[in-house]
Amino acid sequence: MTEEVPDEVLDVILANALMIPERTFEAWRVPHTFAGTPRSTVANLLLVSRRWHDIGKPWLYESAILRTREQTNALAAAVAKEYKNGRKLGCYMRRLRIDSGYTDTTSLLLRHTPKIVSLFLGFDISIDDQTKRLMRALRTINPRRLYMDSMRGLSTDIGHKSMAGLLANAVASALPYWTKLTRIDTSPEFIWLVALVPPLRELKSLSTVSMSNHSAVHPMAYDVIEALIANPSVKTIQIRDGTRWLAWKGPRSDYDKEKIYLGQGNDMVCWAEFPQVALRPPSFRLPELPIKLWRSIFNYATAEVPVAVNERINVTRRAIVLINKLSYDVGIEFLYARPLLVSERAVDGFLERVSTSVRLAALVQDLDVNTGEPFTKQKHLRAPLIGLRRVTRAIKVFPTLLDHLADHEVLPLTFSEQALSREDSLTQSAFRSFVHLRRLALYGGSGSSADEPQSNILSNLESLALYDSNPGVIAVFSSLYLPSLREFEFERCSATSMVDFLTRHGHKLYKLVIDLSTRTPEDVVPVFDLCPNVRELHLITLTPPSAIPFMKKSETHTRLHLLVFPAVTIQSRSDMTPGLEQWNNIILFLTQMRHKLPALEEIRTLASLEWPLHQDDYQRALSCAAHIAYGLHKIGISLSDARGTRWARFDRIKPEEYQLYQARATMSQSSMQTVPLPVGMNVIAGFGLVPPHA
Repeated sequence: MTEEVPDEVLDVILANALMIPERTFEAWRVPHTFAGTPRSTVANLLLVSRRWHDIGKPWLYESAILRTREQTNALAAAVAKEYKNGRKLGCYMRRLRIDSGYTDTTSLLLRHTPKIVSLFLGFDISIDDQTKRLMRALRTINPRRLYMDSMRGLSTDIGHKSMAGLLANAVASALPYWTKLTRIDTSPEFIWLVALVPPLRELKSLSTVSMSNHSAVHPMAYDVIEALIANPSVKTIQIRDGTRWLAWKGPRSDYDKEKIYLGQGNDMVCWAEFPQVALRPPSFRLPELPIKLWRSIFNYATAEVPVAVNERINVTRRAIVLINKLSYDVGIEFLYARPLLVSERAVDGFLERVSTSVRLAALVQDLDVNTGEPFTKQKHLRAPLIGLRRVTRAIKVFPTLLDHLADHEVLPLTFSEQALSREDSLTQSAFRSFVHLRRLALYGGSGSSADEPQSNILSNLESLALYDSNPGVIAVFSSLYLPSLREFEFERCSATSMVDFLTRHGHKLYKLVIDLSTRTPEDVVPVFDLCPNVRELHLITLTPPSAIPFMKKSETHTRLHLLVFPAVTIQSRSDMTPGLEQWNNIILFLTQMRHKLPALEEIRTLASLEWPLHQDDYQRALSCAAHIAYGLHKIGISLSDARGTRWARFDRIKPEEYQLYQARATMSQSSMQTVPLPVGMNVIAGFGLVPPHA
């Protein structure tokens, strides 16, 4: 059927399938680019038939992204090979991206790809990369667009900087020969090395340079903006984060404002078009504006939470409200709606004012308190908080909050975490007013389930957490219908008392969270049999557990596909051996229990996971993530970070090279400890068809 498609149509189809998208080619690297980018398999389309191969081959070699030395060597050999028709594959190459993996054959690759239009160069070069003969080879091409990318900036060690300097020297020597170069783009963290700046003054075809504020003002280079302004052919100097540049010490009065553009996309504006603002003496009289507009102004001025909250912020917020009577009448509502309580002293003062004023108590909406330090004693607030929407466990408002509510009065509360004492007895009727509640977490307390079950109580509750709860509290929730419940969180040690609850509500759950900080003699409860539809399992522990609790007593679970460790850090650069051993234990357990978890496909850590920047970071095992990812990969499970990005590179490490990598890494990381090789890491996987897209 496909052979009936005309050549012209098939050519368009294969071009769209085989060419690297412009967006992918131009994307700046992020931490997971090297190890988190899946290897492209689109080259397999050329295996359909001889006709597909002949038509699609030029599009496959139109562009390439190189990230390892093996890829560079393979592509260089492929483009240098001369075929029977006298043509070489290098004549098809128009876009070349080299993130890392510079070798002796890089010069060979460039000499055989003379028609390159777009060149992307990564400047985070390892000490094992080679830049020999690169200076002369770069002069053999004549690109129209140059991308220069760096993630590490000046945070790298001396070896990396010297290698980046060699590459910069090679590029600087080639710039005068690139007579067609019209545009240069640099990554957000890129630094203009000294050698790169002087040639910018003489490039006669260069019209546009795009950079970040970091690149524009970094002191390592000459004044790059001054050099670009001195070039009469340059028409646009784009600073993508222009607001930072204006706030920095970058702007100079002698800069040509007609050439400098701030922002990007539709928000890019010429600096010369900025309005000239004449300074006026301050006026202490507020303008006449509608109350609705003033409400929006004070809502922004008093309720928006800054990145770093401190006492000075609260002083400013109070000062805004105390400007005059209008500001007080309008702003007091927003000041108390979301109080910023950053210390125990601030909490005490706030509780004192709210407890003695019914009006202020009614304004409170959000009691999300996090001072960073534990209080000397638990804080209680006994006030009519009729507008409360969110409260955390730092301030106790329940169950005394119910004393201030009339019969059948409904609270707007949607999120509640409360620490209760054993004297706080709960019943079903205690939650009658919480119609809108979505998340409820209780620590402690007691209860009774003597009431008849009622379907309208907590009917919208989606997430429930019970800690240190006695059987009475569990019985209260076991007797409720809870039609919307999808997430349940409990302690490992309380599993036995949770059987009735899970028997009634387990089939509704999609997410299960188990705190492993407490130990039990034996996990005898078949938790997963009672929760057949659970898709996510979160295990709260600081180190990887040696086993998944309750799994040995449960039958095969066909829905669980994600295992999450919210607090487990994959250690790097120091004391890695214990961490790797703990991970090996859980990997061994999953290997033995794989038949019970056929749908499990991903393990995610929400804490720190340091991605390798390039091939040598990976091979030197600066973090044990590569070993963990490989061990999980062998049993069909992926390792991912907090964003859900999965580890996608599984190159193996040769034993004879491993000690060499360790020795070199130890020279720059004196605290580095030798990491044992996982079983099976004995070869480096090669790459088949070239050029690979990842």
